[in-house]
Parts: sequence; C-alpha cells; structure tokens
Amino acid sequence: MNSGGPGTRGGRLEGSRPGGIRWPVVLSTLFALLLGWYLLYTQSMVRALRTNTETLTEIFTEVNDALIDPNELRADDALWRLNSLIRETGIPMVLMGARDTVLSVENLPFDVDISRPEGQERVRQYVRRLDLRNPP
Repeated sequence: MNSGGPGTRGGRLEGSRPGGIRWPVVLSTLFALLLGWYLLYTQSMVRALRTNTETLTEIFTEVNDALIDPNELRADDALWRLNSLIRETGIPMVLMGARDTVLSVENLPFDVDISRPEGQERVRQYVRRLDLRNPP
C-alpha cells in the first residue's frame, strides 16, 4: 500500500534513501566555506598591498627629500632611513662577501650566530634554497 501518494513509497520519494546524503545541503555548505575562505584571503592580500604601498611611499618620499635638500648630510641620513625601512619589510636579507662569507643577515626565519662556522654554513644552505626558488 502506498500511503504517501503518487511517486512515493511509504511516505518518502522514490529513489531517495533514508539517512542518505543531502547533496544540496553539502554543496551549499562547501560553497559557503569556499566563499568565506576567498573573502578572508582577498582581505589579507589587500592588507599586504596597502602595507607595501605605504612602504614604497615612504621610500619615495625619503629619496626625493634627500635629493632636493642642499644639506650634504641629508643624503647620509636618507640612506640610513632607507636601510631601516627595508629591514622593517621583514624580507630575509643576507649580505655575502668574498668566498661566500656571510657578512650580515636580517629577518631570517631562524636565529643564527654568523661569527661561528656552523652559523655561516647554515646561512649558506638557506641562501642556496632561496636561490633555487628565486634566482638571484
């Protein structure tokens, strides 16, 4: 006996399974999660671009102020300020000398003592990995 009307069997639609996956709900949930992730990702990218823009604006201002200032010491001050702005970006930087001697490091993702041979070697290995990813 079919108590649910035409196209039903025992009160449920033909072809549906009790306790089966409800695809519209699953797909809607996945879409909502993907949209949320995309919005967060986009927001973080906008924040990063704004930060980069602010840094480049500071660099541009510092250089131009030094170029038009008649004071000779202003150029030296500008170089020190530029050095500071570049370090504040958080980009890892390594200054190498003769025979791959590590002279200076900034913003490395690890602590290292470059005055020791093992510190020198660790930085060289890190630089080689960076060079593979981003050719110099």
